[in-house]
Amino acid sequence: MCPKMGMGTSVSTAVSERTAVIIEDYMFDASTAGELKPEASPSDFHDTWDLDGTDFTPEASPDDEGYWDDFENIVLNGDYEELGSELVTNGTFDADSNWTKDANWSIANGKATSTGSGRMYQSIPGLEGNVGTVVQVTLDIVERTSGGVVVNCYGGVSSLFNTVGTHSFVTTTTNSLNLYFNNSGQGNLVGSIDNISVKQVDPNDRWQLSSSGNSSSSITDKLTISVDNGDFASASQTLSLSNGNTYELSFNLTSDNSSKSIAIRDHSSATGGLTETVSLNFTGTQTKSFIFTANANSNSFYTKRHTASGTYTYSIDNVTVKEYAITPLDV
Repeated sequence: MCPKMGMGTSVSTAVSERTAVIIEDYMFDASTAGELKPEASPSDFHDTWDLDGTDFTPEASPDDEGYWDDFENIVLNGDYEELGSELVTNGTFDADSNWTKDANWSIANGKATSTGSGRMYQSIPGLEGNVGTVVQVTLDIVERTSGGVVVNCYGGVSSLFNTVGTHSFVTTTTNSLNLYFNNSGQGNLVGSIDNISVKQVDPNDRWQLSSSGNSSSSITDKLTISVDNGDFASASQTLSLSNGNTYELSFNLTSDNSSKSIAIRDHSSATGGLTETVSLNFTGTQTKSFIFTANANSNSFYTKRHTASGTYTYSIDNVTVKEYAITPLDV
Protein backbone atom coordinates (compact mmCIF):
# COMPACT_ATOMS: atom_id res chain seq x y z
CA MET A 1 0.00 0.00 0.00
CA CYS A 2 1.33 3.43 -0.87
CA PRO A 3 1.95 5.73 2.07
CA LYS A 4 -0.07 8.88 2.69
CA MET A 5 1.02 11.97 4.53
CA GLY A 6 -1.45 13.96 6.62
CA MET A 7 -2.13 17.28 8.25
CA GLY A 8 -0.04 18.48 11.13
CA THR A 9 3.19 16.93 9.80
CA SER A 10 6.26 18.45 8.23
CA VAL A 11 7.66 16.30 5.46
CA SER A 12 10.76 16.76 3.40
CA THR A 13 10.68 14.89 0.11
CA ALA A 14 13.27 14.90 -2.65
CA VAL A 15 11.71 15.73 -5.98
CA SER A 16 15.14 15.98 -7.57
CA GLU A 17 18.69 15.59 -6.48
CA ARG A 18 18.96 19.32 -5.82
CA THR A 19 15.52 20.48 -4.58
CA ALA A 20 13.77 19.77 -1.31
CA VAL A 21 10.12 20.82 -0.69
CA ILE A 22 8.67 21.31 2.78
CA ILE A 23 4.96 20.43 2.95
CA GLU A 24 2.94 21.35 6.04
CA ASP A 25 -0.67 20.89 7.10
CA TYR A 26 -2.10 19.34 3.97
CA MET A 27 -3.21 15.86 2.88
CA PHE A 28 -1.30 14.26 0.00
CA ASP A 29 -1.53 10.93 -1.78
CA ALA A 30 1.76 9.32 -2.86
CA SER A 31 0.12 6.61 -4.92
CA THR A 32 2.38 7.31 -7.89
CA ALA A 33 6.07 6.90 -7.28
CA GLY A 34 7.85 10.24 -7.29
CA GLU A 35 4.58 12.28 -7.30
CA LEU A 36 2.56 13.94 -4.58
CA LYS A 37 -1.09 14.71 -5.40
CA PRO A 38 -3.33 16.74 -3.00
CA GLU A 39 -6.44 14.84 -1.92
CA ALA A 40 -9.87 16.43 -2.44
CA SER A 41 -10.80 15.81 1.20
CA PRO A 42 -9.19 14.09 4.19
CA SER A 43 -9.73 10.37 4.62
CA ASP A 44 -9.62 8.40 7.83
CA PHE A 45 -6.43 6.37 7.36
CA HIS A 46 -4.79 6.80 10.72
CA ASP A 47 -5.02 4.36 13.60
CA THR A 48 -5.01 7.17 16.17
CA TRP A 49 -6.66 10.23 14.60
CA ASP A 50 -10.29 10.01 13.46
CA LEU A 51 -10.60 12.47 10.60
CA ASP A 52 -13.85 11.36 8.98
CA GLY A 53 -16.36 14.22 8.92
CA THR A 54 -13.96 16.65 10.58
CA ASP A 55 -14.39 20.28 9.53
CA PHE A 56 -10.94 21.82 9.23
CA THR A 57 -12.26 25.28 8.25
CA PRO A 58 -11.31 27.88 10.87
CA GLU A 59 -14.29 29.49 12.61
CA ALA A 60 -12.65 32.91 12.52
CA SER A 61 -9.57 34.45 11.08
CA PRO A 62 -6.81 35.08 13.62
CA ASP A 63 -6.51 38.54 12.06
CA ASP A 64 -10.06 39.46 13.14
CA GLU A 65 -10.54 41.50 16.31
CA GLY A 66 -13.54 39.48 17.42
CA TYR A 67 -17.06 38.37 16.52
CA TRP A 68 -20.59 39.64 17.14
CA ASP A 69 -22.60 37.81 19.77
CA ASP A 70 -26.26 37.06 19.09
CA PHE A 71 -27.85 38.14 22.36
CA GLU A 72 -31.38 37.31 23.49
CA ASN A 73 -34.24 39.68 22.78
CA ILE A 74 -35.08 41.44 26.06
CA VAL A 75 -38.52 42.60 24.84
CA LEU A 76 -41.35 40.38 26.07
CA ASN A 77 -44.29 39.65 23.76
CA GLY A 78 -42.68 41.73 21.05
CA ASP A 79 -44.75 39.93 18.41
CA TYR A 80 -47.99 40.51 20.37
CA GLU A 81 -49.01 36.87 20.12
CA GLU A 82 -49.21 36.00 23.83
CA LEU A 83 -52.69 34.88 24.84
CA GLY A 84 -54.05 33.89 28.23
CA SER A 85 -55.78 30.68 29.21
CA GLU A 86 -59.19 29.73 27.89
CA LEU A 87 -62.00 31.70 29.60
CA VAL A 88 -64.98 29.93 28.03
CA THR A 89 -66.42 26.79 29.64
CA ASN A 90 -67.68 24.08 27.27
CA GLY A 91 -66.85 26.06 24.15
CA THR A 92 -66.79 22.83 22.15
CA PHE A 93 -70.34 21.91 23.24
CA ASP A 94 -69.42 18.47 24.49
CA ALA A 95 -72.47 18.62 26.76
CA ASP A 96 -75.69 20.61 26.92
CA SER A 97 -74.50 22.71 29.84
CA ASN A 98 -72.90 26.05 30.86
CA TRP A 99 -74.88 28.03 28.28
CA THR A 100 -78.16 29.91 28.68
CA LYS A 101 -80.26 29.52 25.53
CA ASP A 102 -83.39 31.02 24.05
CA ALA A 103 -85.91 28.56 22.61
CA ASN A 104 -84.46 28.58 19.11
CA TRP A 105 -80.99 27.48 20.31
CA SER A 106 -80.03 23.89 21.08
CA ILE A 107 -76.84 22.01 21.91
CA ALA A 108 -76.26 18.50 20.55
CA ASN A 109 -73.69 16.50 18.62
CA GLY A 110 -70.83 18.80 19.59
CA LYS A 111 -72.30 22.05 18.25
CA ALA A 112 -74.80 24.77 19.08
CA THR A 113 -77.59 25.18 16.55
CA SER A 114 -79.84 28.18 15.96
CA THR A 115 -83.07 28.19 13.98
CA GLY A 116 -83.44 31.96 13.70
CA SER A 117 -83.94 34.84 16.15
CA GLY A 118 -82.93 34.58 19.79
CA ARG A 119 -79.72 34.53 21.77
CA MET A 120 -77.33 32.24 23.60
CA TYR A 121 -74.94 33.46 26.29
CA GLN A 122 -72.52 32.55 29.06
CA SER A 123 -71.18 34.36 32.11
CA ILE A 124 -67.37 34.40 32.34
CA PRO A 125 -66.16 34.99 35.90
CA GLY A 126 -62.75 36.17 34.74
CA LEU A 127 -64.34 39.10 32.90
CA GLU A 128 -66.93 40.05 35.47
CA GLY A 129 -66.08 43.54 36.70
CA ASN A 130 -62.82 43.67 34.71
CA VAL A 131 -63.82 46.43 32.32
CA GLY A 132 -61.06 47.35 29.92
CA THR A 133 -59.75 43.81 29.39
CA VAL A 134 -58.54 43.15 25.84
CA VAL A 135 -59.67 39.74 24.58
CA GLN A 136 -59.53 37.67 21.42
CA VAL A 137 -62.80 35.95 20.54
CA THR A 138 -62.86 33.03 18.10
CA LEU A 139 -65.70 30.85 16.78
CA ASP A 140 -66.43 28.46 13.93
CA ILE A 141 -69.59 28.66 11.85
CA VAL A 142 -69.86 25.03 10.82
CA GLU A 143 -73.25 25.12 9.10
CA ARG A 144 -75.23 28.03 7.66
CA THR A 145 -78.51 28.27 5.77
CA SER A 146 -79.11 32.00 6.35
CA GLY A 147 -78.32 34.85 8.68
CA GLY A 148 -75.15 35.03 10.71
CA VAL A 149 -73.60 35.66 14.11
CA VAL A 150 -72.87 38.87 16.01
CA VAL A 151 -70.81 38.40 19.17
CA ASN A 152 -71.07 40.75 22.13
CA CYS A 153 -68.27 39.97 24.59
CA TYR A 154 -68.87 42.08 27.67
CA GLY A 155 -69.64 45.16 25.58
CA GLY A 156 -67.13 44.53 22.80
CA VAL A 157 -69.20 43.85 19.70
CA SER A 158 -68.10 42.10 16.51
CA SER A 159 -69.19 42.65 12.96
CA LEU A 160 -71.69 40.23 11.39
CA PHE A 161 -70.09 36.87 10.58
CA ASN A 162 -72.14 35.16 7.88
CA THR A 163 -69.87 32.64 6.17
CA VAL A 164 -68.88 29.09 7.09
CA GLY A 165 -65.39 29.00 8.60
CA THR A 166 -63.34 30.35 11.50
CA HIS A 167 -63.92 33.92 12.61
CA SER A 168 -61.90 35.93 15.11
CA PHE A 169 -61.80 39.47 16.45
CA VAL A 170 -60.09 41.40 19.22
CA THR A 171 -62.09 43.72 21.44
CA THR A 172 -62.00 45.54 24.76
CA THR A 173 -64.64 44.84 27.38
CA THR A 174 -66.79 47.80 28.41
CA ASN A 175 -69.33 46.25 30.82
CA SER A 176 -70.06 43.16 32.94
CA LEU A 177 -72.91 41.69 30.89
CA ASN A 178 -71.92 38.25 29.58
CA LEU A 179 -70.67 36.72 26.34
CA TYR A 180 -73.64 36.92 23.95
CA PHE A 181 -74.33 35.36 20.58
CA ASN A 182 -77.00 37.23 18.60
CA ASN A 183 -78.18 39.41 21.45
CA SER A 184 -81.10 41.79 20.90
CA GLY A 185 -82.29 40.30 17.64
CA GLN A 186 -78.92 40.43 15.88
CA GLY A 187 -77.61 37.87 13.43
CA ASN A 188 -80.61 35.57 13.22
CA LEU A 189 -78.47 32.58 12.31
CA VAL A 190 -80.01 29.51 10.80
CA GLY A 191 -77.09 27.16 11.22
CA SER A 192 -74.59 25.89 13.79
CA ILE A 193 -71.48 27.14 15.59
CA ASP A 194 -68.63 25.41 17.47
CA ASN A 195 -65.22 25.95 19.09
CA ILE A 196 -66.01 29.12 21.00
CA SER A 197 -62.92 30.67 22.56
CA VAL A 198 -62.18 33.82 24.57
CA LYS A 199 -58.61 34.55 25.65
CA GLN A 200 -57.01 37.63 27.12
CA VAL A 201 -54.55 39.46 24.88
CA ASP A 202 -51.16 40.32 26.43
CA PRO A 203 -52.25 38.49 29.60
CA ASN A 204 -49.12 39.36 31.54
CA ASP A 205 -49.50 43.08 30.85
CA ARG A 206 -46.12 43.33 29.16
CA TRP A 207 -47.19 46.56 27.46
CA GLN A 208 -48.46 49.76 29.04
CA LEU A 209 -50.92 51.69 26.88
CA SER A 210 -51.99 55.31 27.31
CA SER A 211 -54.23 57.67 25.35
CA SER A 212 -56.46 60.70 25.73
CA GLY A 213 -59.45 62.17 23.96
CA ASN A 214 -60.45 60.14 20.93
CA SER A 215 -56.96 58.75 20.32
CA SER A 216 -56.26 55.13 21.20
CA SER A 217 -53.50 52.61 21.82
CA SER A 218 -54.45 48.97 21.35
CA ILE A 219 -52.99 45.50 20.94
CA THR A 220 -54.38 42.85 18.62
CA ASP A 221 -51.77 40.80 16.75
CA LYS A 222 -49.74 44.01 16.70
CA LEU A 223 -49.54 47.35 18.50
CA THR A 224 -51.69 50.04 16.88
CA ILE A 225 -51.73 53.73 17.82
CA SER A 226 -54.44 55.91 16.34
CA VAL A 227 -54.10 59.67 16.80
CA ASP A 228 -57.27 61.73 16.53
CA ASN A 229 -56.94 65.49 16.10
CA GLY A 230 -53.52 65.39 17.72
CA ASP A 231 -54.73 63.84 20.99
CA PHE A 232 -52.04 61.98 22.93
CA ALA A 233 -51.38 58.23 22.53
CA SER A 234 -48.41 56.08 23.55
CA ALA A 235 -47.23 52.57 24.36
CA SER A 236 -44.22 51.32 26.29
CA GLN A 237 -42.53 48.35 27.92
CA THR A 238 -40.13 48.61 30.83
CA LEU A 239 -36.71 47.13 30.02
CA SER A 240 -33.53 46.47 31.94
CA LEU A 241 -30.89 48.48 30.05
CA SER A 242 -27.37 48.82 31.43
CA ASN A 243 -25.79 52.25 31.48
CA GLY A 244 -23.01 52.41 28.87
CA ASN A 245 -24.03 49.26 26.98
CA THR A 246 -24.88 49.39 23.29
CA TYR A 247 -28.16 47.93 22.00
CA GLU A 248 -29.88 47.38 18.69
CA LEU A 249 -33.61 48.09 18.41
CA SER A 250 -35.55 46.64 15.48
CA PHE A 251 -39.26 46.60 14.65
CA ASN A 252 -41.72 46.52 11.76
CA LEU A 253 -43.55 49.80 11.22
CA THR A 254 -46.77 50.04 9.20
CA SER A 255 -47.86 53.49 8.09
CA ASP A 256 -50.95 55.01 6.49
CA ASN A 257 -48.72 57.28 4.37
CA SER A 258 -49.30 60.47 6.32
CA SER A 259 -47.01 63.47 6.58
CA LYS A 260 -46.80 62.90 10.34
CA SER A 261 -44.04 61.48 12.51
CA ILE A 262 -43.70 59.39 15.66
CA ALA A 263 -41.25 59.26 18.55
CA ILE A 264 -39.15 56.18 19.37
CA ARG A 265 -37.27 56.35 22.67
CA ASP A 266 -35.71 54.40 25.53
CA HIS A 267 -37.18 56.83 28.08
CA SER A 268 -40.55 58.58 27.99
CA SER A 269 -39.08 62.06 28.58
CA ALA A 270 -36.41 61.79 25.87
CA THR A 271 -33.54 61.85 28.35
CA GLY A 272 -32.22 58.37 27.50
CA GLY A 273 -29.75 57.26 24.88
CA LEU A 274 -32.35 56.72 22.13
CA THR A 275 -34.39 59.69 20.88
CA GLU A 276 -35.55 59.09 17.32
CA THR A 277 -38.21 60.84 15.26
CA VAL A 278 -39.52 58.54 12.52
CA SER A 279 -41.49 59.72 9.51
CA LEU A 280 -44.73 58.00 8.49
CA ASN A 281 -44.44 59.28 4.94
CA PHE A 282 -44.60 55.87 3.30
CA THR A 283 -47.19 53.20 2.51
CA GLY A 284 -47.04 49.63 3.78
CA THR A 285 -44.56 48.08 6.22
CA GLN A 286 -40.89 48.88 6.70
CA THR A 287 -38.31 47.46 9.10
CA LYS A 288 -36.68 50.11 11.28
CA SER A 289 -33.41 49.56 13.17
CA PHE A 290 -31.47 51.81 15.52
CA ILE A 291 -28.23 51.26 17.42
CA PHE A 292 -27.95 53.26 20.63
CA THR A 293 -25.95 53.44 23.84
CA ALA A 294 -28.01 53.38 27.02
CA ASN A 295 -27.44 55.96 29.72
CA ALA A 296 -28.53 56.14 33.36
CA ASN A 297 -32.08 57.13 32.33
CA SER A 298 -32.63 54.40 29.72
CA ASN A 299 -35.37 52.08 30.98
CA SER A 300 -37.89 51.15 28.27
CA PHE A 301 -39.05 50.85 24.71
CA TYR A 302 -41.36 53.82 24.30
CA THR A 303 -43.33 55.14 21.33
CA LYS A 304 -45.84 57.97 21.03
CA ARG A 305 -47.31 60.34 18.52
CA HIS A 306 -44.79 63.05 17.70
CA THR A 307 -46.90 65.25 15.46
CA ALA A 308 -49.45 66.78 17.85
CA SER A 309 -52.02 67.61 15.18
CA GLY A 310 -54.14 65.82 12.61
CA THR A 311 -55.44 62.27 12.45
CA TYR A 312 -53.20 59.33 11.62
CA THR A 313 -52.51 55.69 12.51
CA TYR A 314 -49.43 53.52 12.77
CA SER A 315 -48.74 49.95 13.82
CA ILE A 316 -45.66 48.27 15.29
CA ASP A 317 -44.81 44.56 15.35
CA ASN A 318 -41.87 42.20 15.95
CA VAL A 319 -40.07 44.46 18.41
CA THR A 320 -36.59 43.32 19.44
CA VAL A 321 -33.94 44.92 21.63
CA LYS A 322 -30.65 43.06 21.82
CA GLU A 323 -27.34 43.94 23.37
CA TYR A 324 -24.88 44.91 20.65
CA ALA A 325 -21.37 44.07 21.81
CA ILE A 326 -18.19 42.59 20.40
CA THR A 327 -16.40 39.77 22.19
CA PRO A 328 -12.64 39.42 21.62
CA LEU A 329 -11.54 36.15 20.07
CA ASP A 330 -9.21 33.98 22.07
CA VAL A 331 -6.65 33.26 19.34
